[in-house]
Amino acid sequence: MATIKLGLGDVFNHLLRNHFQQTEMDDETAMRMRISKRMQQLADHVQELVKQPCINLRNHGITDLELIRVVLPVMESKIAESKYFAIDLSFNGLTPLCAKELARVLNVVSAKVGIKALHLDGNKWGDSGLSDLCAGFNLKLLSSLEVLTLGFCKITEYGAASLATKVLPHTNLKFLLLDCNPLGPQGVAEVAKGLTDAPKLECLSIGSTNAGNIGTHSIVRALPSMKNIKQLSLAFNQMENESLSSLAKVIAQHSPKLQKLDLSGNLLTDDGLKSLILAIKYSDLDNIDVTGNTFSFELAEEMRTLVTLKKSKWSRGIQALLSAREVPRLGKTAPVSTMPKELIRKLAEFIPQSDYLAQPKPHVFVLNWLLTFANPDDQPQGAHIQQQQSQDRYGAGVAA
Repeated sequence: MATIKLGLGDVFNHLLRNHFQQTEMDDETAMRMRISKRMQQLADHVQELVKQPCINLRNHGITDLELIRVVLPVMESKIAESKYFAIDLSFNGLTPLCAKELARVLNVVSAKVGIKALHLDGNKWGDSGLSDLCAGFNLKLLSSLEVLTLGFCKITEYGAASLATKVLPHTNLKFLLLDCNPLGPQGVAEVAKGLTDAPKLECLSIGSTNAGNIGTHSIVRALPSMKNIKQLSLAFNQMENESLSSLAKVIAQHSPKLQKLDLSGNLLTDDGLKSLILAIKYSDLDNIDVTGNTFSFELAEEMRTLVTLKKSKWSRGIQALLSAREVPRLGKTAPVSTMPKELIRKLAEFIPQSDYLAQPKPHVFVLNWLLTFANPDDQPQGAHIQQQQSQDRYGAGVAA
């Protein structure tokens, strides 16, 4: 019988090799167990979420495989128990690989529950993934959708074209967010085309999309059709004074309900801010962000004063009590005593002191000045002429 003699080094190498092989097997087994356990936990979590108003899986680190094998099957199998109307899959790093299956399941689910909000921000959809989603959504899903967020999704003008042609014309969106996508001027123009008939849209956020003046002008041209727009973000888009002047004129004439405007991080100066200040008087704007632009202190202070007036509780109360129909009558016929002196003093704080002190009847001047902030649609025939004169002056200011 042959005897094999092993040296100490050979024995050590043999034991070491066996150790690594066993370690690899243990690591693979442990990994499979961890994956299995995570999928089970995720399935249990989703089963609980379908009974709530929102399936909130935001920033859960869900992969394409987990979405296809766990999340979507549970959503589809639990339709009878579903009570949710919102789905949040934001910031999970999902890719185009799961886009078609996601669209298919959403169509099935929407037939039962009616999905109103879909949050898909922070995923790696890109143009191909967004195109697959847009092509896969059916009219039932789109007709019920009110909120759609697609920020940080690496969408360019090609993806924007799919969104504008296959989704936006068929929805009743109230909230659309496309922030931080490299849309470029052409991509923003495509989105604007899709929003030319968006009467229910209340919030449009399209900041950091490299819109430039061309893209901004596209949004400005589409604004008149957005009759209910209340919030608009055009931050960090290399926007210049010319674009702001056009925007301010459209806001004053066609968007009286706009309340919040974000213009931070653009290339605006005093010339642009002057037109914006005039727009404040003819709209509901009371929340404006212009940080990161170059303005003089005097103009910035003037705008802050106007916004403060519109936001203050007593100002809103006065505008409610003294409607456009009541202000002219009270200003002409009522005695000074009918208007509280404290109120006159508060109003006077926001009027240039030299103008106020020079008036023979300060209370009448204050009330007439307050007309500047009245809604043109509510004014009677008697106040129409003054408002028209104000608009003429505004137009001249923009042209200058």
